[in-house]
This record gives sequence, structure tokens and C-alpha cells, in this order.
Amino acid sequence: MKKLILLFGLLITSLLFSKNCLAQAMELVFKITSTSTPINLPLSVSYNVNIDWGDGTPIQNIVFPNNASHTYYSTGFFTVKIYGSLQRFGKGEDSWNGVEFLDTVKSFGNIGLTSLGGAFNDADNLKLVPPILPSSIQDLSYLFKNIDQTFITNLVTWDVSSVTNMS
Repeated sequence: MKKLILLFGLLITSLLFSKNCLAQAMELVFKITSTSTPINLPLSVSYNVNIDWGDGTPIQNIVFPNNASHTYYSTGFFTVKIYGSLQRFGKGEDSWNGVEFLDTVKSFGNIGLTSLGGAFNDADNLKLVPPILPSSIQDLSYLFKNIDQTFITNLVTWDVSSVTNMS
């Protein structure tokens, strides 16, 4: 009986762990060109996220209203992964510290995003975004403000039928 209970407990733990692994992170690739470069991710509204900064530092838990800030002390490409719950990524009309180092958005993830308002404002070096926009996105205001997005060709595949704000 003890073995059966132990096996059942291991099975439940395994299923819970597998479910958490299925949650896809938002993934951002930064090209850091100088040492001591700070990045302040534009998290807003209500959030509880875990951030892997991609440089070997411990995963950081950030809960609203704390800031998601990190400094890179070496150069290169770093993939930042954001797990958890995040409604809004972006600062509307304002840009955010470090956006100029954003190179690629690999994934929007399934973290509950409803707004990307201002997410890539002033992202002069952004080269690629995902071909699919999450159906939960309602706000794309100021998304590509102040950048030349002519190189981002896969925007035509975005389904924007749920978007209510494209100012």
C-alpha cells in the first residue's frame, strides 16, 4: 500500500511538472554590445513572472509592482525568457531602457498577454517578430512607434481581429 501511495504521488508530481513545462515563455533576444548594459523590461498592470535573463544568473521572480531590471556584464546575444502571468508588455507612447538592444522576439508565449502597447517603441534593431499574434491581444497601440518596420515582413500573417486599439 505504501508503494502504491508513493507511486501515485510521483505520478501526480510528474503530471504537474509536465503541465508547467508546457507553458510557453515569452522569449526576447537581446544583442548586448557593451558591458554594464542595463535592461528594464516594461511589465505593467498585474503580473507575477519568473525571468531567465539568459546569462547564467539565477531565475528572478518579479511580482507587481516591482521592476524587472537586469544588467549584462558581457557582450553577445542573450535570450530572455518570461514565464508566469503578464497582461501587458510595453509602456505605451514611452520607450523603455534597453529596447535598443532588442534583436528578435522569438515567442509571445502563453502568459496571458492582452496588450503589447508600446512594446517595441524605439526598437531600432528589431529584426524579427513571431508570425502569429496571440488571440488574447487587444492593444497594439504604439507597438512599432519610431522604428522602420519595413524589414518585419511577417506582420501580414497576424490575425488582429481581437485588437481594439491600434493607435
